Amino acid sequence: MADDLTANLATIGQPDSTQSNDNTTINPAQSALPEPSWYFAEGIPGVGDKPDYLEPKYKTLADQAKAYKEAQKLLGTLKAAPEEYDFGEAQEYIDKENDHIQDFVRFAKDNKIQQDAFSKVLNTYVGYDKSRQSKPEEEIAKLGNDGMQKITTLQNWVRNNLSEGSMKALEKLPVKAEVVQMLDEVRQLHMNTLSKIPTETQKPKVNLVTRDEIEAEMLANYGRYQTDPQYRSQITAKFAQAIGTGKNDFD
Repeated sequence: MADDLTANLATIGQPDSTQSNDNTTINPAQSALPEPSWYFAEGIPGVGDKPDYLEPKYKTLADQAKAYKEAQKLLGTLKAAPEEYDFGEAQEYIDKENDHIQDFVRFAKDNKIQQDAFSKVLNTYVGYDKSRQSKPEEEIAKLGNDGMQKITTLQNWVRNNLSEGSMKALEKLPVKAEVVQMLDEVRQLHMNTLSKIPTETQKPKVNLVTRDEIEAEMLANYGRYQTDPQYRSQITAKFAQAIGTGKNDFD
């Protein structure tokens, strides 16, 4: 019995006589599997061809799914643009109906620009536009010591002789000393033309009227005198004609 136990102990750790004695080794290059073309997740290879929906910039399907989830969160935080933007104080300086401004509004809505960003863009534009404008006090100083008086005289002449459309056009001109001087020359030319005494051959065959008659006509048609620039010019011409004759001069 002891001999059998000794014999069994002796066989422990010895190779099984039934195992193959083939000493053939396996070439690692022959047993290596090809690199997977895609992965489900890190360390988990995919099966078959790479799916069309897996974009090249993602290493695994899990990475792409995570990116989509983050994108959905971001889209969820984007608010729709306001139905109408508030121009705030900028509307005093901006023509809202201008084609360029309308293009900007459409761009802002299409790109879901919020009110705060919209207002910042407008205020930046207004600030830039103001920086390019001349300062009124500097332009008035260029006109001389009587600069304000020249402007007041010109404003009265414009109001009494030009149409409403012309006045609106003048309002869009920049406040420049050169513009004021140019318009004042036009005013003086107009006044000189009205007050010029015609020669004998140029005098129309009409009866001369006195200043009192002209004033009476003006008062009788005062409403027209206030609203009709052409009629005001006719009255002014009649006054100039009366003055030119030496009769009934103004006091």
